[in-house]
Amino acid sequence: MRKFTWILAAMTAFAALLSGCSSRDELPLEEKENAVIQIGYLSEEAFENRYANVLQREYPKLKYDIVPMLEVYRGRLPLSEWLRDHHIDLLYVPSHLFQAAIDDGQLRPLEPLMEQTGYSIENRVPAVIELTKLYGNGSLYGLPPYFSGRALAYNRELFDQAGVGYPKDGMSWESLLEVASRFPQGLSLTDRDSWDWIHNMGSTTGLRVYDSASGTPSFNAEAWLPIWQKAIRLIETGSVTFDDINDKPFLRGERAMAVIDNTQLRELEQTGSTMRWELVTMPANPAVPDYGPDLSTEGFFAIPQAASVPDDAWEVMRFLLSERVEKWVASEQYGLFSTLTSQLGLNEEEKQRRAVFHRLRPTLPDSRHSLPDGLRELAAETARQLVEGKQPIDQSVLDKLQEQAERWLQTASALEG
Repeated sequence: MRKFTWILAAMTAFAALLSGCSSRDELPLEEKENAVIQIGYLSEEAFENRYANVLQREYPKLKYDIVPMLEVYRGRLPLSEWLRDHHIDLLYVPSHLFQAAIDDGQLRPLEPLMEQTGYSIENRVPAVIELTKLYGNGSLYGLPPYFSGRALAYNRELFDQAGVGYPKDGMSWESLLEVASRFPQGLSLTDRDSWDWIHNMGSTTGLRVYDSASGTPSFNAEAWLPIWQKAIRLIETGSVTFDDINDKPFLRGERAMAVIDNTQLRELEQTGSTMRWELVTMPANPAVPDYGPDLSTEGFFAIPQAASVPDDAWEVMRFLLSERVEKWVASEQYGLFSTLTSQLGLNEEEKQRRAVFHRLRPTLPDSRHSLPDGLRELAAETARQLVEGKQPIDQSVLDKLQEQAERWLQTASALEG
């Protein structure tokens, strides 16, 4: 028995030695002959426009094929079905499909590969990594090269002239509306209409107007009425304005505050204006002021479970996420921020500004409460009529909207049946 145990131990050690030698003797990807990798991306043109020939320059012997995912991106074909029909080693999963891909078991967890290769994510924006782990219930199933967000810009000169205290990080929407009301034209919005703004304010505080699981709307919940009333009043007085994105009244010093995105930040930095402006985070839920819903990602590089060359895919993925590639791509030209902290701005001043966009801890998009297009149109029409002064805003308006929403859902259910 002792002899058998010794033989077994020797065989195990020998196998480990062979495994170690095989790993060390593995040729680097750039030296492999006839290496082939299949990459799923929106389209070949989109991949080449963003990454040009950086992959071919880094790996001259590598043959890579871009397999278009347009039908998947547009929701015409489930990702799981598309993956069954294509042998993919690496893919770029758009954010709205990432959760389903994880839940369906389509993607490999990255931690084993990270541990095997000593790959660190310490140089990534912490809030972006936290968001990625929220999708994976604590695990990483992909890594995003870019992120985007929104922030509140304010004109210090107008605040000083009016004797109004500056906005603060994590303030509530209620507090921000109070500040906006102190100015003839207090807050400029360019990325949404009146209903989208009202909906955003309510959802930030945890209010919902629809539950897809039960199929029930809740437009006339009591807590929604004061949000509608304050919003409509400030729109009517001009304290909140919905401006054309090309008009740029904040840049001209005509608005005290403006909600801005990545692209609008670049415009502020490059305009050469003498206006003294600052940034704070977007409003948050007073119950959890350190969290915000405004940080998002365009997509995630990920490795499918069925990848035939996962190690090669992981090396290519690490390269596409590298600082060298980011310097080539210059993500800010696409209105995006790099997830690499070293690439968030040309200097410390720019990096400090961009920190506002990821300062709040992230929350997952709540797909369960996403609004069907038909219900959104009903709510938007109600908001338009209120803004135009065609009816006063009281509980009866929301009761009517609730009834319209219920009828629409009944009709939609009958058509589906």
